[in-house]
Formats: sequence, structure tokens, C-alpha cells
Amino acid sequence: MEWKSIAKQIRDNDLVLHGNRIGIVRDEKKDTIKYGSLELVRHDSFTAMPLTGHIVVFGNEYDGALELGMSVSFNKYNAIQFELDLDEDSQPITIDVLHAKDIYLSWPED
Repeated sequence: MEWKSIAKQIRDNDLVLHGNRIGIVRDEKKDTIKYGSLELVRHDSFTAMPLTGHIVVFGNEYDGALELGMSVSFNKYNAIQFELDLDEDSQPITIDVLHAKDIYLSWPED
């Protein structure tokens, strides 16, 4: 499910994220890493590569410069995963919630 529809479902269900936190839907896991003209297979124990995703919800105390839908990178050890069952007709959605200061990089939506 794309981030826009997830953000809309969160809004429609009146879910409130508390504090200076951000909710992120992870991008699909990439098992390969592009390195110049080479494509390397990422081993499961490889932890140096941060995760990426899209912002789908902000906490009620967030007042920073990030915007809904921005792509961000973060470390899985700073995030807590929540499984949300927002729609009876679809699969539960997993979002990562972390403190706003734990975002490493951000860039506009692709």
C-alpha cells in the first residue's frame, strides 16, 4: 500500500501520535546495494545501511521542518514498530515510530 493512502487512513481513523515523534512507513527492503557498476547482495547481518521510508504521521508536539510524504533515512534500533489494523478489508499496516531527532536525512518525495 502506498504511503499516501496509509496517511489518509491514519487521519480518517483519528489516530494521534503523541510527543515530538514521527511515524514512517518503510520502503521495501532492498536485498542488493548498487556500488558503481556493481550490484552487491546484502547479507541479513549487514546493519550499516540505514532504513528508508516515507513520513505518514506527525506527533502532536512536532514543530519541525519535515513534511508529510518526505523520504527519510533512519536506524531500526531507534524505532518502535506498531501494527495498525486501520481497515477491516485489508492487511494490517506496520509503521515505525521514532523521535524526530532520530531522522538522519530527508529529501522530497520521489
